Amino acid sequence: MSPNYKSEITPEKEASTRQYLYRQFFVTPPLVSLQEVDLTGKTAIVTGSNVGLGLECARQLLDLKLRKLILAVRSEAKGEKARSELLAGCTLAPSAIEIWNLDLSEYDSITKFAERAQGLDHLDIVVMNAGLYKVEQAFNSSTGFEEDIQVNYISTALLTILLLPILRSKQSGSDPGRLTIVSSDTAGWAKFEERSSDPILSAFKNTFAASAGWNMQERYSTSKLLGQLFLFELSDRLDPSEVIINACNPGFCYGSDLQREGNGTILGFLVRVFTRIIGRTTSVGARSLTAAATTFGQEVHGQYVEDCEIHPMAPLIYQPEGKRIAKQLWEELLDELSFAGNNAAGRARTSNAPTGIDDQDDLARLEQSNNRSTKSVPGPSNRGEIPFSATDTATNDNWDFCLAPTSYDASFDLLNMQGFEANSGTQDIGDLFSTDLTTGPHSSCPQWTDPLAISKDTDRDMVCEPASYSTSQIVDESAAGQTLTLDAWPIFECNPFLDIIPCPTTAPDHLRSLYNALSDQCVSCNANSQEVAKIEPFVYGTRDKLIAIVQRFSDKAQKIHGLLSEKDATGVATQSSFILPPPAVLDSLLSACHRLYELHYPFLSAVAMRTNELLTKGVDPVITSLKLLLMMAAGAMTSAASDNHQIAQGLLEISRVFLNHIVEEDVRLVSNPDLLQCALGFNIVAAWSGDKWQMDASVYQKAMYIEMIRRSGLFEHHSSNIALPLADLTRVWQAWQEQESHNRTAYTWIILDQEMCLFQDSASTLFTSVTNFNTSVPSSDRLWHATSAEQWAHDIGYREGGTVALPPSLDEHVRILHGEKTGIDPSKLTSTTLRLLLCHLQKVVSRVRALIADMTGNGCATRAPHRQTAMVLISVHMDEARDMLRKWHDLASSGHTDADAPAMGANTILYHLISLNTLVNFPDIERIARSNKADLGQKPAHWVEESMGGQRTALHGTAEEMRTQFDGMLAALAPLYPPPSDAVVSRDHEVGHFKVRVYTKTRTRASGNPLPIGLFAHGGGFVLGSLDSEDAFCRLLVEHANTIIVSLGYRHSPEVEAPTHLEDCLAGLSWVLDNAKSFGGDTTKIYTIGDSAGAMLSLAVARKVRTGQAEVPSDSVRGVVALVPAAWHPDNPPKGYEQEYKAHQENATNVPILDATSVRQFFEYSGLAADDRDYMVGYDLDSHKLFPPTYIVTCEFDPLRDDGVVLAKCLENAGIPTRYDHYDGLPHVFWVNPILPETKVFVENLLKGVDWVIKQM
Repeated sequence: MSPNYKSEITPEKEASTRQYLYRQFFVTPPLVSLQEVDLTGKTAIVTGSNVGLGLECARQLLDLKLRKLILAVRSEAKGEKARSELLAGCTLAPSAIEIWNLDLSEYDSITKFAERAQGLDHLDIVVMNAGLYKVEQAFNSSTGFEEDIQVNYISTALLTILLLPILRSKQSGSDPGRLTIVSSDTAGWAKFEERSSDPILSAFKNTFAASAGWNMQERYSTSKLLGQLFLFELSDRLDPSEVIINACNPGFCYGSDLQREGNGTILGFLVRVFTRIIGRTTSVGARSLTAAATTFGQEVHGQYVEDCEIHPMAPLIYQPEGKRIAKQLWEELLDELSFAGNNAAGRARTSNAPTGIDDQDDLARLEQSNNRSTKSVPGPSNRGEIPFSATDTATNDNWDFCLAPTSYDASFDLLNMQGFEANSGTQDIGDLFSTDLTTGPHSSCPQWTDPLAISKDTDRDMVCEPASYSTSQIVDESAAGQTLTLDAWPIFECNPFLDIIPCPTTAPDHLRSLYNALSDQCVSCNANSQEVAKIEPFVYGTRDKLIAIVQRFSDKAQKIHGLLSEKDATGVATQSSFILPPPAVLDSLLSACHRLYELHYPFLSAVAMRTNELLTKGVDPVITSLKLLLMMAAGAMTSAASDNHQIAQGLLEISRVFLNHIVEEDVRLVSNPDLLQCALGFNIVAAWSGDKWQMDASVYQKAMYIEMIRRSGLFEHHSSNIALPLADLTRVWQAWQEQESHNRTAYTWIILDQEMCLFQDSASTLFTSVTNFNTSVPSSDRLWHATSAEQWAHDIGYREGGTVALPPSLDEHVRILHGEKTGIDPSKLTSTTLRLLLCHLQKVVSRVRALIADMTGNGCATRAPHRQTAMVLISVHMDEARDMLRKWHDLASSGHTDADAPAMGANTILYHLISLNTLVNFPDIERIARSNKADLGQKPAHWVEESMGGQRTALHGTAEEMRTQFDGMLAALAPLYPPPSDAVVSRDHEVGHFKVRVYTKTRTRASGNPLPIGLFAHGGGFVLGSLDSEDAFCRLLVEHANTIIVSLGYRHSPEVEAPTHLEDCLAGLSWVLDNAKSFGGDTTKIYTIGDSAGAMLSLAVARKVRTGQAEVPSDSVRGVVALVPAAWHPDNPPKGYEQEYKAHQENATNVPILDATSVRQFFEYSGLAADDRDYMVGYDLDSHKLFPPTYIVTCEFDPLRDDGVVLAKCLENAGIPTRYDHYDGLPHVFWVNPILPETKVFVENLLKGVDWVIKQM
């Protein structure tokens, strides 16, 4: 392979984290279309194709008219399931997709697979997708190699070599065969410490490789690097005019089963979170595989394809050392694979196995290959040698090697025991991580449904940089999630949640009301005469035909709901006849539909509809009848009269039965534009009908209709103009109307889907299913409502024989909104186009909200620095969404006619709702609005945890586990905090072995007046917390109180034990006294402040100083702010207060954040004795009278509650000015959650308390 990688980027830059994130977030590989590639008559093999990338690649190949597809899978049962799924989406016969067994952990399975492939009539494409990611070190029991290396490198190389002769000799037509190996960017991150071994390959065997320092990510990355080195050597030995071989990176994707071994681990959850943040869907990732396997010419031979472009491989490949290693590995690989050949030769002498070795000459050639006798191979550079035996039946003079198919003597199922899926879709699991890894113990998390492989014993540094997200990255939802109905409608009503009960079947009542009203002829509709005049009047003949058609479905609806079995007063079974009101009433119903629906859902024009002609002479009067029935139901629903509303519901129920019958009777109609309009009309009317029966029906069926849309090609690319060199202007107009109707139907589906998802707090299902919206957006309503060809031609500016220009597509408008394209005239944007842009913006915001939800998914998250980086990514994307909303507002502010006013009013409402969603989460608003304050007082823990994303964040486990849990809680809350204010600045300083961070007002020093200084110690049981975790709290104090804050980053346990924390805080106090003047502080007004363990330290520092036990003046500390402090050990309660000291027992379990078990763990890690008077100031009663003024805060559902309560009493008894605030019904440090209403109260009280302490000095 030539070192020219045909890319402007260097290999080193390609391997950088920044470039990786740029590709993940900003680059979306294009989908290969039929215009580019037509695979008619071709055959393909895709390994690992029962799920994930392999399955999606198979689907895309079928979409390119592939004749035959072979799914190479380890589990045939799963393969059959995949085949059924693929066949459901195409017109191929079942025999066109075959399931072949392939287990890459066994040589026998590989060679049998290759033998079977020799029997194919044709083989044109092979995608080597199957792979493995082990979370614990394991070895292949037959070969001795590590499982990752065996499957991802050695076995993949063996299958590649066995299939190459078949690809060369059996391709269809003159095109060369193609083989693509799935690779990964992580190859460029591998340390590959085995490179210095001699031999190299043996270093991966159990004899040498077993090591306590084994790292799953490093091993996976190394296996991919070895694959690239193999490609480097192999490609130069092949003629690209016969077979093209390359590697492809699909990018980091979610949705496959490759990493199932991560189930139940904390890191498994973390990777799932990051997968959803930066990962692509497998359907998007598979685009690169499809492109690598079907597009390009010989220039892609031996190259590395990423995002459908040629990129450089790992930097090592292009270095002299890499070339040396590649050659050495090539020789060692041949030795290993010739071992398989010897097995075959041995059996060939004793059996009739079809090995291709049938005489002594073949055996001699095999032995010659093992002795490294070689022969040159024609190729692009002719620099390699192939020491394989020429034993394959398909060999000829141009092929100098091929391993004989063999059965490897190994019978084991180790990989099954390890939970390995050799046929799972390979994705770039490692693309998330850097190669600098550390280890540490972790507990397991609940299992999740989208696993990525994680080690139980390995933690990682996750390196992310601020970036945006690609438009293809949509939150993946299951079909059940897409069709989930909320328990109450509409969502913004502030009614309390009700227990889930079966939805009442209201349809029979509505049908009875309908038949009664129709028989009594009491249907009416008040309509504006001018509006009615726009509608083509019904004639009685049309009405009669409509009645005849609908009667059939009316009878079916009655049968479904048991109305045919009802009897009249005489006991005779009755059947209601469907009798429509007079034509004038029907006209008014259609007029009402036109007036109130079409403005917001502009897909079906009652004005343009030639009702009588379509129903009496049209191609499909049944579908036309359904359209009319739905429009009448919509019109009747606009009436304020309750009778008309019930009539509308009855018509709607008949329409539902009508629609389902048509689809079930002829499934081919799913691509019929008229039927899709009917489905759209039903969903619109049912979704906003106010009747839960119909509303549920619309939600349940929406997923089915969206799948119909996806397969109908409704959003496929259409020409930007209509060119009809016809003299007949009417025909040109009709062609335009047909195209415009298509466009309007397509985009009205988006509008409805966006509305329903907005009010259900879910991601747009249409944007999930359809990734390209290339159809032109609707033209102006003036053109759509033109009453004649001449009026239309005048308004559009059409000249005879010319072309009719269509508006740009939604994708083009979105690019303009993203700043990727310019040249739009805001005055030409219709209200519908602006509405569609809002749909895109809601999708963006919804996706960010989903990412935030994923960050809080299981109460776990990444460690602090990387959590913050991940949240920066989310914040950046949210800022981009807000910026696009501002752009939208600027566009919408341009001139629009009065006729647009109602539609623009609706747009404005949606704009404000979407803007609000960038600031708050709607379910949180709903919970607060529906909450019962009495219930909150009884069950605050449940309410608080719901407000924190549904988590009960109790801190348990090892120190490392609790740090992970703590960071997870912070990750859940970080997006809820406002951005840092410019009014506060901070600066870090080194103080011995730790740091301090000084917070001052921006204008503090300029004012010339020194300010009081708060010496802040953060909480976290001496184990958790940091300067960063308390940054927002310190900034709030400085911005709103008359103070400077010096935050102490004291050292943590268990790395250090008491009294180190206290000594660090005293050292911080000494530093403040020495440096206060430099930041405008007043050394005569220093107070200590802290929360939880930090409150304990603030009290301990004050005691040390005030009792003269510190190396600073005894009056250096003039006040204390102790928020939920600990003052005693739970095993040694305060004397005389035993009956009041019950919080540890009452809050032992089932409280969020901190329970009694957590407190004991923190004491244990810190090394504190149960009677430590230096830390636990409650025991030193004599010192209490020396304390400065003290402000104490406690919470009811907190094991430390009574520490603060009793301490406040002790200080008051000692005559110390004491201020005390208590919060009933709330847990430990509840104020970390900014959306709780009580947090605002706490902040107000805190500022008053700090001010009180300062004034006492």
